[in-house]
Amino acid sequence: GFLAGAASGLSLFSFVLDRRRSAFYFSLGLSRAQLYIIRITAGALTLFAVTAIPVAVSVILNIKALGGYEGMPAYAAAFFTALFLQSLCGLLIFAAACQLAGTIQEALLAGATLAAAPSVCAFFINALMKNFTWGNTFGASTYAMAEVRPSLIKLTADWNPVFMAQSSMEKYNSFSREMSQTYPDAVHTAPFLIWI
Repeated sequence: GFLAGAASGLSLFSFVLDRRRSAFYFSLGLSRAQLYIIRITAGALTLFAVTAIPVAVSVILNIKALGGYEGMPAYAAAFFTALFLQSLCGLLIFAAACQLAGTIQEALLAGATLAAAPSVCAFFINALMKNFTWGNTFGASTYAMAEVRPSLIKLTADWNPVFMAQSSMEKYNSFSREMSQTYPDAVHTAPFLIWI
């Protein structure tokens, strides 16, 4: 999802990196804000279709093959929302990277740096806490290699644009039914509402 948004952001805003193309686009009679809004909207609509169609086809095929179940529309909506918001974040980050950079290589590097920044910060804060904070349990493990508490990277994954859809994909993409539970747990909408 994120890579689709990143590719869309690079393709829609790479004209800024070429003087001849940018001179042409900026001479169209549109303000830069209007041009930006038009391109972001086109990218968002494309990502919406690219995300919605496979999810809808998957739901239809699942209903035809196995039948539906009570929470299926909510789970499919959560799966779609997570993927769409993740790809939209990729679009916005790489559109900003194109605005900041001068060449396509710089745009790729700037976009990757902006996208990786939350994970890198969480990793180093966690590493400092493990080494310098007495009694820290985040990311610590026992001698039997059992995790005491998840690391800060895992705890902040829902708020990281690169990993924000991971828990939804893991939970709803393939649900292995146990005898005591017929469908996955309810969808938690707080992360989606905050991202929207």
